[in-house]
Amino acid sequence: MQNRSNAHERRWSRHGWNNRVSLYLIRTLAPRIPHPFISLTHWLMTAVCYVAMGHERRASIANLRQICAEDGLRLRRRSFSLFYNFSRFMVARMEMKNLPEQSITERVVNLPEARAALERALALGSGAVVATAHLGNWEMGVRLLKLSGRKVHIVMMADGVGDIESEYERSRAMEGLKVHWIGEDPFVGAELLSALRDGELVAVQADRNAGAACVTLPLFGAPVQLPLGPATLARAADVPILPCYVLMEDGHHLRLRIDPPIQVRRTSNAREDLYQATLELSRSIEAAVAERPEQWFNFYPIWEKTCTQP
Repeated sequence: MQNRSNAHERRWSRHGWNNRVSLYLIRTLAPRIPHPFISLTHWLMTAVCYVAMGHERRASIANLRQICAEDGLRLRRRSFSLFYNFSRFMVARMEMKNLPEQSITERVVNLPEARAALERALALGSGAVVATAHLGNWEMGVRLLKLSGRKVHIVMMADGVGDIESEYERSRAMEGLKVHWIGEDPFVGAELLSALRDGELVAVQADRNAGAACVTLPLFGAPVQLPLGPATLARAADVPILPCYVLMEDGHHLRLRIDPPIQVRRTSNAREDLYQATLELSRSIEAAVAERPEQWFNFYPIWEKTCTQP
């Protein structure tokens, strides 16, 4: 197991540049940039951050080396693309709350297929734990879940960065999304179980250990920590895990990847049930990341520690 303070030190949200001033500047300046200069602005800001953030740059190179088995100039170009895509993501994140639903859906290049896959996965009427990763534009994905007509809950780990957490919670509330903070509310588990049993959706990010129960599983050929929370919640509520990712395409376009639901077994061996479901989820994450490794936004060394099953 990993203690919570160490987990916090490893997360991007603890970076000094992640503050209310930065968010204000992005939200204020981004809409005022003339369209022909948006790409150039992204490139310039990426260059500044890539040079200034040495620790994050080195971590991204190490992570991409493990994923892509590359080195040299090609690997560093991938690393720069990762920073560039994160710049695109942050700007899209700030403008999202001002976009009507039609403008969002028009950006999805495979909307009919994605809507049909979502309907098939939820055809039985039960709720679902929608598992995603820090991949592509996951924030837009949460908005798109509302296409199901179900109420959407978001599970997040309280990070101790109060002004940022408040900012994001206000934005999500305006979008009709309910945020649940793990680590602050002792009754959050009961609330999420109740929501799932009522046929609602609970969205979680399943690619990082948040300091709670985790398991070590292979990812791109090396052991990595993944949380047991999604499988634990799905098993307790007797609902499926639905892997769902939103990949960024050229311009503002998005593509939804919805993998087949994962049914968590309910045998007498709960530990093995959780392990197998999380292993299946890890394979889904690996396949999605392999499509767009330059969109997996982890700016710390992913493969540096391991943990054991609780």
